[in-house]
Amino acid sequence: MGIHVLPNISLNWSSDPMFRVAEIANVMTVKRFKKVLANLHLNDNSQVPKRGEEGYDKLYKIRPMIKILNTAFQSGGVCSSSQSIDECMIKFKGRSTLKQYMPKKPIKRGFKVWSRCDSLTGYLYQFEIYTGKNMTPLQRLD
Repeated sequence: MGIHVLPNISLNWSSDPMFRVAEIANVMTVKRFKKVLANLHLNDNSQVPKRGEEGYDKLYKIRPMIKILNTAFQSGGVCSSSQSIDECMIKFKGRSTLKQYMPKKPIKRGFKVWSRCDSLTGYLYQFEIYTGKNMTPLQRLD
């Protein structure tokens, strides 16, 4: 769905061959997909710390997924002595408190992500989404 972007999710199951994506439509029905999507949660919403409280995290709802991905990336890669930590941008045009504006970047508006990668192969070992001034790039990448 991220590669073949359609104006409406339901169009992936359309009977029109111009819109239908067989790889998606043959796996599950649109009704089943919407039910899974509506009930998919990574963290308990009743436990969300309020803004200003100890442990407040703007990425609370997706933090478990970020931890799982970082663990998988680190266990799947062979660490080399040639690594770098750098920022990159993920294009985003909507409204979000996490959105950054960086006029000198090719992608000017979006989410800033700090990443630790292999300098030779480009393999991603670890990443962290920038959440504001109170976070330093190496604070979580350790």
